[in-house]
Amino acid sequence: MRARSACSTAIGRSSSCRLALADESIEHTSMLADLRRESAAGAEGFYNYDVWENERVLEGSATVALTMAEQLGDRIRCSSPVGAIRISPHRCEVMLTTGEVLTAANVVCAVPAGPLRGISISGISDTKLASLHRQKSALAAKFVAVYDHSFWEGAGLNGVAYMEHNILGGVWAQSAGIMSGLVPPQRMGTYLATPRHHLGQALIDEVVDAFGDAAATPAKTYTRSWGTAPWTQGYVTAWRPGDVMGVGPCTARASRRSTCAGPTSGCPATWKAPCALAAASPAKSSPPADSPPSPPTRPTTGTAVSSAARIPTTPDVDSLLKPSDHVDPAHLRTAAPAETAATHLASADEKFSVGTWRAEPYAEYIEAYPGDEYTRIIEGRVTLTQDDGTTWTFGPGDAFTIAAGWRGEYRVDEPLLKQFAYYIP
Repeated sequence: MRARSACSTAIGRSSSCRLALADESIEHTSMLADLRRESAAGAEGFYNYDVWENERVLEGSATVALTMAEQLGDRIRCSSPVGAIRISPHRCEVMLTTGEVLTAANVVCAVPAGPLRGISISGISDTKLASLHRQKSALAAKFVAVYDHSFWEGAGLNGVAYMEHNILGGVWAQSAGIMSGLVPPQRMGTYLATPRHHLGQALIDEVVDAFGDAAATPAKTYTRSWGTAPWTQGYVTAWRPGDVMGVGPCTARASRRSTCAGPTSGCPATWKAPCALAAASPAKSSPPADSPPSPPTRPTTGTAVSSAARIPTTPDVDSLLKPSDHVDPAHLRTAAPAETAATHLASADEKFSVGTWRAEPYAEYIEAYPGDEYTRIIEGRVTLTQDDGTTWTFGPGDAFTIAAGWRGEYRVDEPLLKQFAYYIP
């Protein structure tokens, strides 16, 4: 726009609109993406709320996923993060972070762009994989205020406001009595730096500045940090100049046994997108229509379908590690460490497990170690100081055991990556 000598008013209006939509700035947004968005919606102008907001679920879009999950019953697995997808000419394999392997004839992936990068995918072309990873999601957050009525209508207003100097980029009337607002990427720093116990009131005050005292007492408010949540890592699709052509047609085109349902047009297709992956068309044939229904099976936790599985090390294991809470806060002698883990195998009663654990330096004092553990260190250094003063230090390549009931200090001296086998009597 500046290259075409657009006036400052036009540039400012466009910038404000983008902030309200949690979009990138005009300098960082593809004009082709904007044109495709308008073409897909049939709207005229930058953003027509009547067109874009005309198909909504009253209870919220999450209702759609919850309703589908309820109808699918035992056929859907919740809280089962995926670590890897392997596509072959004969079948597809989906490896959970627990080490369990699911097989199917085809895979449909609807994981948002950010979490998708944490899944190891093999068996598709480098071109298609590059196009998937070229997609980006804007780091943003959402704020919702619920009122007993649409107070703005009484003042002859449509409930839309663009905000130049606030945390919010803008607000709009989501439905009757509900006002929504977005925190754009450019303001996420201020959003995250605001103390949690002050944040809600700070956002309400911004709505009051725009609409007056009638906005001061919502019945309920909600915030969702889509940009930092591990299952979303973003909000709407962010198309920078060159991204549309960089993604190209590969993402929209299904491979023989896999397809990725993602943002293939210029429209913000990942609004409120959950992290989901479905394995479809199972390789095992279904029973005849007149056969008696098979009893539902209860999936075992962390037990691999195959009889043997390789335990990955660096760098492959990093794609499997997820936030964990193995360290008991009551034992800490230092600040709580950042920690991640993956379970590769677990017994049906969950008393025995094999896994990988990564942690930053910290120290804890353990009165009675809860189980028997075998440890092999891959990276980092650990010092154990027994209650009688005996000290051991272990580094890369070392292996050691700790018996249930051991008492002493467990100190991670250097960033640690270890494999473990653990049994709780």
